[in-house]
Amino acid sequence: MRNLTGYLKKTLLAISLCLIIFPLFVHNVLAQDSPFNVTSYFVHKVNGSNINTELTLHVTTEARRVLSIYTVSIQAPNIKASCFDSSGNSINCQSYNRTSTTDVQIDLRNSVVTPDTPLEVKIRYSYKLANEIVYSFPSKVLDAKTSEIKILYPKEKGEFSWTSENIASKEESSNFREVHFKNPKKDSVSIFFEKEIKYSLSINRQFNSGSGQEGSTFELVVPLDDSTQSVVWESIDPLPTSAIQDEDGNYIFKYLVKEGESVSAKLSGYILKQKSESETATVQDYLSTPKGLWELKSNTELKRIASFMKEKGLDINPLMSDVENLNKSERELFYKLLYQYVIHRLDYPKDIVLGIENSTRLGSKHIMENALTSTQADYADFYMALLRNYAIPSRLIIGYVSNVTNYTSDGFYHYWVEYYDKNKEAWIQVDPFSEEYFGHNIFGTTLNDHITVLKRGKSPMAPTLTFYSPTDFIVQMDLQANVQKNISINSDLNFDEYDITKKYAKAYITTSNTGNVIISKIDLLKSNIGNLKKYIDSVYNSSSSLLLPKQTSNIQLNIPTTQLSFKNLSVTARYTSNTGEAKELTLSDEIPQNIPLYARMLSKILSLVSFGILLFLLYTIYKLIQRRKWTQQ
Repeated sequence: MRNLTGYLKKTLLAISLCLIIFPLFVHNVLAQDSPFNVTSYFVHKVNGSNINTELTLHVTTEARRVLSIYTVSIQAPNIKASCFDSSGNSINCQSYNRTSTTDVQIDLRNSVVTPDTPLEVKIRYSYKLANEIVYSFPSKVLDAKTSEIKILYPKEKGEFSWTSENIASKEESSNFREVHFKNPKKDSVSIFFEKEIKYSLSINRQFNSGSGQEGSTFELVVPLDDSTQSVVWESIDPLPTSAIQDEDGNYIFKYLVKEGESVSAKLSGYILKQKSESETATVQDYLSTPKGLWELKSNTELKRIASFMKEKGLDINPLMSDVENLNKSERELFYKLLYQYVIHRLDYPKDIVLGIENSTRLGSKHIMENALTSTQADYADFYMALLRNYAIPSRLIIGYVSNVTNYTSDGFYHYWVEYYDKNKEAWIQVDPFSEEYFGHNIFGTTLNDHITVLKRGKSPMAPTLTFYSPTDFIVQMDLQANVQKNISINSDLNFDEYDITKKYAKAYITTSNTGNVIISKIDLLKSNIGNLKKYIDSVYNSSSSLLLPKQTSNIQLNIPTTQLSFKNLSVTARYTSNTGEAKELTLSDEIPQNIPLYARMLSKILSLVSFGILLFLLYTIYKLIQRRKWTQQ
């Protein structure tokens, strides 16, 4: 009995080992024996509001095999497929929709596949265009390699601004433009057309002033207007206590909250992305000055840069410190190669998370020592240090990257850079981190998915982003809203109580912004008494103040009474936004002639005294004449 028990135990152990080893063995055999090689070729044709796709599957094998039912998983949702063989004959197939994938089950009717006779199957289906700005073409079959993608779109659509994959070739027919891609990296290809994009904008912030405080001032930095974007405001509720523009053009709203109270700021509007144009603003000297985090102190690094550029066809002196030393063509190449050097020099950890991290920014020296583990901020700071080293005006940008490009499923906060291109006389926005991370060349393209919130040129650390949570700041592409920039102004010129006996007369230009864009500058161009700008009261008027929609402001003028020799004062005022929209108004008001009571009484007294003196003089003269006549007699 004991021997039998031992035998049974050994048998059970052997069976258990077999059950453990056999699946692994079978798995290894199956893994090594891949029966088919499948490649896919996509042709997407835009027809009206639809995309008609023909997917060609090329199935090869190293041994003779028979296929009866073959299932294709296409990375596109809710499609109804039709299937055909290589001769164009219809094949029975069924579509089964899943969340983001459609399984197409094809009846191949025991088709034979050999090394000399590969199998070719065509699958045709259609789906709707999502919008007229970004055309997205899902181009992936599960367990198949996409070898080529061809996209055809109507010729009248015009040229696109960029694509999410590198282009192999382009062609043009009488009705369509064709774009070809080889071995794409992504599961979907996107084409972005140059057109004004609208984003809806919503900002919500709660400010609380604790008890025991006299009151607190809270700052809210909101998206600014520049050459790449305009902000159209629907509502700013409540209006801030004050709103200013700093030296870098940032919009800062300030809310004064009384002790124990709170303010719930709700702002809404639209951000209109636009093609970059030359800015009229002066490029300040500080924008090209190396400073703090943006200072490069490594001759070794400068030699590396020179060596890199020499390999790319530009020979520069490693000690060159000003891009102005190059001629125009050299300068154009220098801008591009310096951008490429950042991508060449730095790398990021593969587990990096998109968004603004809380790590401390340590500057170029630390970045060079840890080049392979650079953060998004490091890419921007290092690039800024390089630009400033060559006296290229530059600013760091903090903003939001939307998902309009389909690079990501959601947007994220991000750092990027803009530099002033001397050749083009324009600010150019560039993002070396995104190019390296997403693997697509975006240098020289319009970054329509990048929404600028603030810029840093004066200081590497200020201002700071004042919202981070998803509910604080919400932007979404909106193609339906009919939004137009409207600069509309109501303005009046009025005198305060006019006193001819005083040295100055007070006048006020009262302006209400009845439009939907922020007025950043008010200029007094000309008047009938000369330059009125010199009479602006600097105590009560700030040159950095912004005039928000539905806000009213006063410009106080202290005009010498000696200058008021006319019956009327007239002035032409220009109201300008940072995106170049302007409106001119001619204002006038009658100069008051009312004289104060004390002045009138004093005038009468002086008149009586003068009259008395005159009578006294006449009487004296008369007496003198009479005396002279008497003496002569």
